[in-house]
Formats: sequence, structure tokens, C-alpha cells
Amino acid sequence: MWWVLGIGLVVGLGALAWFGSRPLVHRAVPLEQLDRFAWSLAVQMTPGSVMVADRNEGPGFLQFAVITGRRQWAELEFGLPEVDWSVGRIGQVQDALAAAGIAAAYDPAGSPDEIRFLRARVSGPHEKVRKICGAVMVAAAGALGWGSPTFDVRLLGALRRANERGA
Repeated sequence: MWWVLGIGLVVGLGALAWFGSRPLVHRAVPLEQLDRFAWSLAVQMTPGSVMVADRNEGPGFLQFAVITGRRQWAELEFGLPEVDWSVGRIGQVQDALAAAGIAAAYDPAGSPDEIRFLRARVSGPHEKVRKICGAVMVAAAGALGWGSPTFDVRLLGALRRANERGA
């Protein structure tokens, strides 16, 4: 009888560990609320971590990656790939970002089959980064002709240790 309870406990702990290792997906997040996930990325995640916001109404996504982060300061990078759903409007995205005061540039050309990215770096105190990231995402979505979409948002990467986080 005790062995059944032991097997159940082991299976339960295994399932908990498996589900706990999967990234949490925040579903149907409006465009205007994506800035809070950029803030979480800046405050809580280590360099190399990524926020991916997949558009629900069709193909496309918005993403930021952590370049550096400290207790009260972070640098994030917005990256928009030049692929089928963005290629016709990526120049408009760059113009919209410039109109919002955000410098963006293409990756240098590599091989012909390499995907190029439009990149923009955002740095400063966490609240400033949050506001600028929000402006970047609104400008990009508008230039891509997405209107007011909703997104499924994932934060991928490792959390910073509690003593390294700032608010």
C-alpha cells in the first residue's frame, strides 16, 4: 500500500518539475500592456533572456532581448526580422521609430540566406526603459498595420538572483 503512495508522490513531483520548467505564457495581452513585460524582462532577467510577444490576429511577433542589466539600470534590444510578414513594411517601422526619437538600424548584410534584423537599443533606468519599450512596440505595430492586436507573451531565459534585482 505504501509503495502506491510512493509511486504517486514520485509521479506528482515529476509532473510538477516538468510543468515548472516550461515558460509561462501570458495570453491575449493588449498592445498597450506589453510595456510591463519589458519592465519585468529588464528588472528580473539575465543577459541573453528574451521577451517574445506573438501576435494573435495573424503572423508576426515583437521581441526584446536583455543586453545588460543592473539593479536600477538595463539595456534591452528590440529586434524585428526581415521575413515574409514584415519585409514590405520594415522601412516604415524604421521611420516610425525615428519619428518617436528611437534610432534603429539594420544588421550588416551577411550571406543571402541569412535573415536580417532591424534593431534598436533602449537603455536607462528601468522605468525609462519600460516607457521607451512601450513606445517602440506601439510604433512598430502601427507601422506593420496591426491596429490594436493582442499577444501571447513569453519571457525566456534565466532569472537574476534576488540580490541583483532592482525595481
